[in-house]
Amino acid sequence: MKAMISLMGALVTLSLLCMGCQTTIIDSNTHRTATYCMGKLTTHVPNDIATVYGASEKAMTSLNLNVTQKFQDKLEAKLVGRDAQDKKIDVELTAPTADSTNIAIHTWSREKAQRLNEAIQANLPK
Repeated sequence: MKAMISLMGALVTLSLLCMGCQTTIIDSNTHRTATYCMGKLTTHVPNDIATVYGASEKAMTSLNLNVTQKFQDKLEAKLVGRDAQDKKIDVELTAPTADSTNIAIHTWSREKAQRLNEAIQANLPK
């Protein structure tokens, strides 16, 4: 009986961890991917953090998101904004190397996260 309860608990935990995750190919030429899971879209770009920060700020402005907070140094950066429904959208950037940046977009909507990611990618140099 205890084994059955443990097995059921493990199955419930596993299903909750996997729920809502989806990997999407962003660009078929570069094979860049972005993963959206439980309110966070993550991706990696081969650009320095200052370039990605500028592209992120421009993308948020072009999508009429109200940027309320901005923080930046050479290792991390964060932009906090609000959409028309006053929902919070965070863009967190980290620089694992001098020439690459990890992007994490926190929002309640996968579609909004993907749209913001596409706008960021479009603002990056080719």
